[in-house]
Amino acid sequence: VLTLTGLNFNLTRYMPRQFGGVFARPPYVMREVRYPASLASDSISRGVAALDAALRATPGPVIVLAHSQGAQVASHWMRRRQSRSERERWCPGCGRRWPERGLGRGVPDS
Repeated sequence: VLTLTGLNFNLTRYMPRQFGGVFARPPYVMREVRYPASLASDSISRGVAALDAALRATPGPVIVLAHSQGAQVASHWMRRRQSRSERERWCPGCGRRWPERGLGRGVPDS
């Protein structure tokens, strides 16, 4: 389980407690993906690079557990790093419903 925290400047490690701590116990192995998690203009892009490296270095099935800015990192990774066929491999069924542009109603990619 790869985790991406929200914008908290890496001051707290709260992800192991999410979902009642289920993903922090066997059979899962939790690993934090470190990125700035800050107001820096490159925080999300640096997070995308860190997530990409972590995914490539992790064999087998992967769960990405992300919150707030971390969820933005995961979303940007899916949109920018992968083709529709790759998104389908990482997230079965997502390829048919994942919007090609915009993070939501009226919100453009940035």
